[in-house]
This record gives sequence, structure tokens and C-alpha cells, in this order.
Amino acid sequence: MEQIQETITAIRKDQSSLIEKIERVEVKNDEDVKQASDWLGQIKARIKRIEDKRIEYTKPLNDQVKKINADFKTLAEPYLNMEYVIKKAIGGYMDEQRRIEIERVKKEERERRLEAERIAQEEQITNREALKIIEKPKIVEAPKTVKTETSKIIGKVVVKFEIVDPSKVPDEFKIVDERLVRQAVNSGKRRIAGVRIWEETQVNAFGV
Repeated sequence: MEQIQETITAIRKDQSSLIEKIERVEVKNDEDVKQASDWLGQIKARIKRIEDKRIEYTKPLNDQVKKINADFKTLAEPYLNMEYVIKKAIGGYMDEQRRIEIERVKKEERERRLEAERIAQEEQITNREALKIIEKPKIVEAPKTVKTETSKIIGKVVVKFEIVDPSKVPDEFKIVDERLVRQAVNSGKRRIAGVRIWEETQVNAFGV
């Protein structure tokens, strides 16, 4: 830890000596470009040395953390699989009970409408008026929470989806693939509908 602190102190001292010079840099002619390029080379070299030092200090620690994470992930995996199996079984049961209840309500609603038609004919009233007389069937929600001495589970109905025909999906749900646009532009394409393409100078610096 002391060695790391000494390295940080040395780097900060070097930074202080450079910051004032760099803040005054102006590029107005070719000679200024050469001077600025030299500064860039020195800065890139320093950035690389800092990165090399960071890796020197952190790599052994990161390697150890990766190994520990991998070992414990392997240990947890069978339990995660067991958890998935049990949750799927419970969820499947709850889904089936909900389906049965929905079917019961649909059946009762059909019977209610048939009864309404009968009453409408006998009483000489409309089906709508007859329906008001007969109580609507109600869905009886199954318990969504189950508690035991060691656990508590909560069932939650979620809506899922699957895209079966991408060509029919509305444009509002589609995302432009910028990676493909970038590949096309880099390959020389200069006209793409809905895309502004322009050129600008990008400066790269390399240490020597």
C-alpha cells in the first residue's frame, strides 16, 4: 500500500509540472502543431505508464477475485437450478388454477346470458334489462402469497411476449442498428435516408 501511495504522489507531482504548460498551448501554425504533437506523445507515454502500473497492482487482486467468484458461482449453480425447477412448478400450478377459474367464469357467463334470454321472453323485456337482473359471475382470485416456517412466496401475474413475425412489427418498436450504419459509412456510403453524414478531423496520438 505504501508503494502505491508513493507512485500516486510521484504522478501527481509530474502532473502539476505539466498542467500549466498544456493549458497555454495554442495551435496557430505548423510549428505549433509539431510542439503540440510532441506534448501529445509525452502525455500518451505517461498515460501508458499509469495504466501499466495500475495493472501491475490490480491484476493479482483481480485474478484472485475472479477465481473466488468462479468457485462460488459453481457452488451456487445447482441450488439456482433447483430454485428454478420449484418456482416453475409452483408457477405452473398457479397458472392452471387461474385458467380453470377463468373457464368457470366464462361458462357461468354463457349460462347467465341464456337465462337472460329466457327471462326476456317471459317478461317481455330486452336482453339487456334481463341481464341486469342476474348477478354477474366473479373471478375468485387464488391466494398469491404462501407462507411457511422457512419461506414466503409471492405469485405475480406478468405479461410476456414473443415476436413471431418481425416484418409486421410497427416502426415505433424498431431500433436503428447504429453498428450497421457505421459499417456502411466506413465502407464509403455517403447517402442513407434519415442519416446525416459529415467529415471532421480526428486526432490520434501515439507514443514513440
